[in-house]
Amino acid sequence: MSEGRRRSEKKEILSVKQTEIVGKSSLDAVVFTTPGEDCDVSGEKCCKSVLQEEAKPGGQRNTVEKIPEKQSKKSLFYEILRFLLVGGTATVFDYAVAYLFYHLILPPDRIGETLSLVLSTAFGFGVGLAVNWVLSVCFVFRNVKDKKKSRSGKAFVMFTLIGLIGLGLTEIGMHFGVSCLPEISLFGSATFLGISWTWWISKVAMTCIVLVWNYLGRKLFIFR
Repeated sequence: MSEGRRRSEKKEILSVKQTEIVGKSSLDAVVFTTPGEDCDVSGEKCCKSVLQEEAKPGGQRNTVEKIPEKQSKKSLFYEILRFLLVGGTATVFDYAVAYLFYHLILPPDRIGETLSLVLSTAFGFGVGLAVNWVLSVCFVFRNVKDKKKSRSGKAFVMFTLIGLIGLGLTEIGMHFGVSCLPEISLFGSATFLGISWTWWISKVAMTCIVLVWNYLGRKLFIFR
């Protein structure tokens, strides 16, 4: 069999297979180059490979975007547990700093009850907020659609804004709690670690309220 006849038969076979593949694809038009001198049997595989890579549903060549799976109840449960653990850690820092400022650094007998309460609460809340941000990004919210966006400067600003709203709620609650609650005596004492029980009770109550606000705010606006 002559060389020219063999090339002609290869072209016919390749043309038939290309037609079959094009019929199965959704491309409006596919252009093939005729195999040249260096395209023997492998030319058929090469053309088929190009077609398979470029023939996408709807005639689109872009890859299909991966749609994030809906968060399962189990995943949400563990996320809330991690949030509570991190919240507890941040609260320890919050309480420790607030206690140091209220009881030692800026006590009421030095700068007044109101100013001491406001400043100690603000410093404690600020430290707790910073700890919470770092641990929330690295540990708590794992099922996030866009991790890069959730760790951006804009996300931190939103995180801080949510924290400031929580701080406002805490300040208001602490002020009314300490001012309005009657003197409370527990375990035979009106104080605990040198601070009145009304302060501790107000602090714990506001911590629980702001904890719920922080989770919902961060989950809905940042770590979606």
